[in-house]
Amino acid sequence: MQPGARGAQHRDNIPAGELTDAQMREIAARCNGGPYWESKKGQDYGNEFVDNLGNVKKAMR
Repeated sequence: MQPGARGAQHRDNIPAGELTDAQMREIAARCNGGPYWESKKGQDYGNEFVDNLGNVKKAMR
């Protein structure tokens, strides 16, 4: 993570169940896009991840 990228409400070791959609979107984009996570391709991956998250949660019930 780049210096200053952490928000005022940043906490380390957040349990997965407590992550917001925005946090999950950024993690997915960073993992898929690597150093280019801010590119359209990386951001599209993050958006698609969050768009499908409801279906994943439903399937896991």
